[in-house]
Amino acid sequence: MEEEIKLAKRRKLNMKLYPTYRMLAADALFFGAIKVLFLTQVKGFSNANVVLMESIYAFFKMILQIPLSVFVSKLGIRKSVIIGNIFWIFELVLILFARKLFYDSTCNVVICNRMVV
Repeated sequence: MEEEIKLAKRRKLNMKLYPTYRMLAADALFFGAIKVLFLTQVKGFSNANVVLMESIYAFFKMILQIPLSVFVSKLGIRKSVIIGNIFWIFELVLILFARKLFYDSTCNVVICNRMVV
């Protein structure tokens, strides 16, 4: 009985925090536009290179969808969201410090894991 009360309190807290999480972490349209501007204006990549990186991202997302879905079902949704956010932070740091197209393409593979997880 006491365990059910604790679980209900955790769920209530998670329900309060989830809209804030979605607002801050899941705005893909805004992030995509800023990422393209950053890569073209600051990093000096051409639009073709940005499209190439995004196509690498789409390819790996398609390939890794099934294996990582199995991983998520075994691990649990909450833990996989936490791991996915860690991958996202890692990807952002890689993009900031990457100097060549290869490294930014590697970042896309990392964020692909984040999106699938």
